[in-house]
Amino acid sequence: MAIDTIGTNAIANDAVTAAKIPAGAVDADITAIPDGSVTTVKLADDAITGAKLANNIGALRNIQRFTSSGTYTPTSGTKHIHVIITGGGASGGSYNTTPNANTVFHAGGGGAGGTRFGYLQGIDASSYTATITIGAGGAGAQASNGGGDSTYNDGTRTLVGSGGAVSIRDSNTVVGGSRGGNGGGTSSTGTWTLSYGHSGGPGGNGFGVQESVGVIGGEGGTSFWGGGGCGEAISSTQTRAGTNAPGNNDGAGGGAAVGHRASGSIMDKVAGHGNDGVCVIYEYV
Repeated sequence: MAIDTIGTNAIANDAVTAAKIPAGAVDADITAIPDGSVTTVKLADDAITGAKLANNIGALRNIQRFTSSGTYTPTSGTKHIHVIITGGGASGGSYNTTPNANTVFHAGGGGAGGTRFGYLQGIDASSYTATITIGAGGAGAQASNGGGDSTYNDGTRTLVGSGGAVSIRDSNTVVGGSRGGNGGGTSSTGTWTLSYGHSGGPGGNGFGVQESVGVIGGEGGTSFWGGGGCGEAISSTQTRAGTNAPGNNDGAGGGAAVGHRASGSIMDKVAGHGNDGVCVIYEYV
């Protein structure tokens, strides 16, 4: 009974060592932290870094960009991907005052390529691959040329950003002015975690007047990545046009060429190219 009367003040500092405490004598629950009891305020700022998280979950690991066709191989450790693919832009059209010249257009800008987005979770980076086809921009010529489709295909699912459309001549009249090309559309197949599309912008209209000495070319359409090439005005004393004036951004449409009619002559010029498509892949762990 006497031992119960010994208070903590009667024990010298450091007198009780681990060797004096039998195994199991101290309840482990005394030192255990209950589940759910650690709050945010108990953690010092920046105390937990990505190195302490399993595989640094959700972090951006790498970005791969394709401007030409090829095979996509994920960076080691990649578990999730976000794919953005855009078709090529159409070229602009030149101006021709010949009433029956059905193959030559009235200075409309080319349409931009469409863009498709796809998000995929849970890939195996050690075995996953995809074939990427990049659509070419329409080649600048007198007549507008459409852009090519861009495709992402992993054998199970696809993403497609279609190329921009050519400018369309309104009629076989000598009145300048035509519709710019329509922007490209988008499509996908297979099961994606998330998939959605963004249509390319249409090319701008050309503008002119019968027997006019000047024509204004339409601008190329705007893609997801930005604006297309500019059309170019021309005066009665000039003979140049917006030759090979490409769009400024991936998949953007080409600006239209311009020309003028002087002394009954017809001046056909080469319109601006459309820009090639692109595929950008964001990789996450």
